[in-house]
Amino acid sequence: MPHVTSQSARRRSGPAAFGVRRRGLRGDERGGSLVEFALVFPVFLLFIIGIIEFSFVLAQNSELRHLAREGARIAAVENLSSQQITNILCGRLGVIDPANFEFRADGIPGSGGDPEGSTGAIGVAEARTSQVRTITGWFDSLGFDLASSARFYVEEPRDAAPAWWSFPTPPKKCS
Repeated sequence: MPHVTSQSARRRSGPAAFGVRRRGLRGDERGGSLVEFALVFPVFLLFIIGIIEFSFVLAQNSELRHLAREGARIAAVENLSSQQITNILCGRLGVIDPANFEFRADGIPGSGGDPEGSTGAIGVAEARTSQVRTITGWFDSLGFDLASSARFYVEEPRDAAPAWWSFPTPPKKCS
């Protein structure tokens, strides 16, 4: 009988016997997408959370600016003390924590600039939050404050000067 030397006649052993071909490490890409996702997802999540946190702080800043303008309007129109104005503004708080909110209205009597000796006043209303809140709490350790001020002018003479006309007035908190 002749000696068979062809490869088809050789007995296969190992993985090749079961029809499994070996690929090099460069050819096997199974799981590559999962690894890429695992690397990119935390960065993407931090980016999205940062956008949300920044938006929340921006909303607090916008509300604080509105409260300063509103407090200046109330101080110019109404004959109320700084604490009364603060209590009105505390009822209008949205995203700002009432425990951290302060307001003051300062005015200098007779500073209207009228050469006839007007009893008007130039005033400054200042709204401040002593600690900015965040949604996740991750950035609370930064501990920064927000403040906004608005100027107002009282033209009309009043029967009695309001309590905020003394300068400077200490900030008032919500009560």
